[in-house]
Amino acid sequence: MPFTAKVMKHLPVVTSSWLSPFVHTLGLSGAPIDNLLDQAKVPRLALEQKKLLIAEPPLWAFLELSARAGGIDGLGFRSAQSFGIDRLGDFGKMLDRAINLKKSVDIFASASPISGYGIKQLRREVYFVRRGSGIKRGAWQVEQYIVTIMVQAVRCIAGPDWTPEEVLLQVSDPTGIEESHILGRSAIHVGQPFTGIKLSENLLAQENFLPTGCDPETNDPDWKILSQILESYIVDGHPDEEFAAEICNVSARTLRRRLQESGVSFREVLSSALFNKAKRMIADPEKPLIDIAFSLGYKDHGSFSRAFKSWTGLSPSAYRSYMKSS
Repeated sequence: MPFTAKVMKHLPVVTSSWLSPFVHTLGLSGAPIDNLLDQAKVPRLALEQKKLLIAEPPLWAFLELSARAGGIDGLGFRSAQSFGIDRLGDFGKMLDRAINLKKSVDIFASASPISGYGIKQLRREVYFVRRGSGIKRGAWQVEQYIVTIMVQAVRCIAGPDWTPEEVLLQVSDPTGIEESHILGRSAIHVGQPFTGIKLSENLLAQENFLPTGCDPETNDPDWKILSQILESYIVDGHPDEEFAAEICNVSARTLRRRLQESGVSFREVLSSALFNKAKRMIADPEKPLIDIAFSLGYKDHGSFSRAFKSWTGLSPSAYRSYMKSS
């Protein structure tokens, strides 16, 4: 996993696999990688052992030294674009299997708690943001890499051609941004308090563009079809796994195994069904949110609000306002 694997109270720590995209790019340019590692105080053993724990500050220093020595102002952009999510090990696999954008953001947040990933509403717009760990040296190279991976993660949900309308960068001087192929059409705002990409209309309501296990003919994996079927049974209560297995004419154990093979759990399938039904009901501005909560089988508005926020990062009322203004 290329992000923070473990965080001490005051010291951010990452696994050495984080180095791989940068070492790959630097190797293509013939950079003196061993010497740069030594200068930054990153152990050379990190090149051999992908799960070695190393402190973030030396790693960031390595990126700054490497960019300067190789004259590669866009090292972070170049590394992320040449490596891609599909080569980021378990982290990339989890992003590829995320059933919606909120799940993708949660994966980032879990991988690097100290960085402050989340969904933030600013005025009438919604952004996928990263506050950062506060380390200064090498921060621009890291920001290049991270914002590219953030966009690639959204593309897993929205499709391969999605581009953010606006990008917020913490850096004041974005030298090297011309290296970015995916931000060419984005409005760039520098000197911001956090890194962020603006989410396009209805994006929070979308599920994965092409989830793992999709039939290339239909684009509908079994779990998604099951999710659509379960929506009809969500009436003042939630269908359970045994019920779902019964209507599929299989045992609960078989259903569980098949869902696991597709990279999802029954809980995620049910959440998908609840979310899809909830967003359609919320689209009706005349329908009280408390009535929606009861219709979906929640005991009170608070339970529904917490569930909905776990899906989108927004409360039901904020989501309704956002969709109305979009």
